[in-house]
Amino acid sequence: MLSFIDELQKHYDLVIYLIIGVIFIFFLIVFFLFFNKKKKYMNKLEKLKAEFKKIDELPITTALTKIEELGMRNISFSSMSSIYVKRYLDYSDKFNQPINDMIASISAMINEGKYDFAEERIEELRVLISGYKKDAESLLGDIQDATKDEEPLLRDIERVRKVYHECIKKYQDNASDLSLVYGKIRGSIEKVDSLISEAEDNVSSGIYIETKEIINKVDEELSYLTQYLKVMPSLINFATNTIVRNLNDLIEKNNIMQQDYPIHHLKPIKTIERLKYDVESAMEKIKVLDYDGIEPLLLEINKNIIDLSDSLDNEKACKKEYDNKCENLYYTSDCTIRNFDHSKKDIQAILEDYECSEEITQFLNKCDEYQKQLKDDKQIMDNNIYGHQPYSVRLENMNKLNTTIADFQAHLDSLSEIANQLSIDRNECISKIKGYINYLRLSQITLDNCNLPALSKKYREKITNIEELISRLVYSLKRPYKIKFAKEICNTLDVECKDLYGKVRYSQKLMIFTEKIIVIAARYRDKFQEVDYAVNRATFYFLDGDFESSKNIIEKLSIYGIAFPKFSEVEVK
Repeated sequence: MLSFIDELQKHYDLVIYLIIGVIFIFFLIVFFLFFNKKKKYMNKLEKLKAEFKKIDELPITTALTKIEELGMRNISFSSMSSIYVKRYLDYSDKFNQPINDMIASISAMINEGKYDFAEERIEELRVLISGYKKDAESLLGDIQDATKDEEPLLRDIERVRKVYHECIKKYQDNASDLSLVYGKIRGSIEKVDSLISEAEDNVSSGIYIETKEIINKVDEELSYLTQYLKVMPSLINFATNTIVRNLNDLIEKNNIMQQDYPIHHLKPIKTIERLKYDVESAMEKIKVLDYDGIEPLLLEINKNIIDLSDSLDNEKACKKEYDNKCENLYYTSDCTIRNFDHSKKDIQAILEDYECSEEITQFLNKCDEYQKQLKDDKQIMDNNIYGHQPYSVRLENMNKLNTTIADFQAHLDSLSEIANQLSIDRNECISKIKGYINYLRLSQITLDNCNLPALSKKYREKITNIEELISRLVYSLKRPYKIKFAKEICNTLDVECKDLYGKVRYSQKLMIFTEKIIVIAARYRDKFQEVDYAVNRATFYFLDGDFESSKNIIEKLSIYGIAFPKFSEVEVK
């Protein structure tokens, strides 16, 4: 114990400093806790004060001023203004002073450290501010609700005024083309301007329902005006320049052509009067700003003008072509008629020597039809001239006559070719007779050279038929020449004569070959009994003219070692 005290005395100064340090820390902790608690409540109070200030900053007074101003211009807002002002004063009296007093009281309590009391008062202040905020926001909401249509209407007014200015610019850009409707468009623009000004005055006076109706009217006016200014400048230019110019040109062209051209079929005077009326009607629609259906109407009018103008030009072209061709065509038609008379006589003279077929008869009848048609077409052309018909009609009939002449001439050429072909076919048939007789003579000589009655008998019927056909051919080539029948006989003889000569020549070769191999086989008759028998049978068939059977019998004897020549090795002179 004594040692401890001694030790303590040695460190007396250190102990003193330690005690002082502990006391300082204690007081520092106590001060920090006190200060922190004060700061905490002061922060709560400042937040409530900020919220109170925020409520005071709501634009209620501005809204009330606006309602009061509307009340001076609009009786419906007058009573409303009094009610809203009374509500504002009532809740201001109810909350403003009590809240300010309570804030001062709470601030004093916090400074004095009466935190428990301050806690209670802060909660009361929060409730009071909440009620103040509720009444303030309710009043502001009611005031804003009363004027809620103002902002949308102001935006609508700004929108239509923008479109209005666009219409003015569009009009100014196309003023020259729109000079025809200057007064109407100007009136429409002034009407829109007046309605927009009225809408602005109404909004400033709180007349919202009527303003909506006015804006709807403005929208309708601007929509129509916008569309009109979009489509009509070019159409008005088209109407006043292109169509009027084309119509005037048409009138001038018609006046000039009336003197020298029969154009009554086009009814140009009535058509022009109708076109004038249509143009005037279109102009009247344009002048009253009516663009509905105006574009197709103008296009149709211009098309009708162009169509009539083209028809008049066509009459000019037809006259020029008609004048260039008419005289020559008359000459050609007369020549064709004369040529036909000569050609028909020549052809008929040729055909008198022939037995004509139905086809040739129809060709001749068709010639008569063409001749009648040609005369009728020529008469129509004469009537066109004397009847003062339009040149388009004259040209059409002239072309028809020209076609008839061409068809007639082509038909005459065809008939002439038929007549020529008949002569050619007759000469060809005559030239063939000699060939047929020559084939027949050569076949007969060949059979005579064979000197085998059975062979001549085999071909006698075929030779007789050919002789008969040649006789009939000769008869058909006597006047009147039966060319069709002669050609049919020639076609038959072409086949029969060649066939006869070919078969006779083959039989001659086969006879010579068969005779040769029979002689070779006969050398072995004594050696082989079968050979002797076969030679006898083969000789029988040979004499009967059946060389094929005879050849087959002998060739089978090759089994006995007999060598026979080949059929292809046989030569016939």
